[in-house]
Order: sequence, then C-alpha cells, then structure tokens
Amino acid sequence: MRIIAVEPDENKVELMRLNLDLNGVTNVEIVDKGVSSSNGEASVTLSRLIHEYGPIDFLKVDCDGCEGEISEE
Repeated sequence: MRIIAVEPDENKVELMRLNLDLNGVTNVEIVDKGVSSSNGEASVTLSRLIHEYGPIDFLKVDCDGCEGEISEE
C-alpha cells in the first residue's frame, strides 16, 4: 500500500519525515502543500493529486471546513 501524505505545515512535515525514518516506514510520500480548490506554489487540487499519484482508495481530509469546496473541484 502506498500512502500520499499532504501537509502544508513545514514543522509537521519535518516531524513526519523524522518519525517515518525512525520507524523504517518507506511507503509514504509527502507532498508539502495544502489541498485546495486551486493549484499554486503552496497548494494542490485533489484532481492534480489523482493525476500525479493515481486513483485514491481511501481519503482522509482535514482542511478546516473546506471539504465541500475541495470535493466539488
């Protein structure tokens, strides 16, 4: 199973990388951006993630109330 973790916070990304390395986890790819309804330097759309990484079997989104906006995109 391959996991794509999308996280815009630099501190959380660094902590995630450290934890993954310490635990020998190798099936996680980190995208250091936020999921949004538009692509940008710090954001990526759900459709762009699917285009780059393939179909999604499971999706967990925490975007502080913008889930509807993202899913409509």
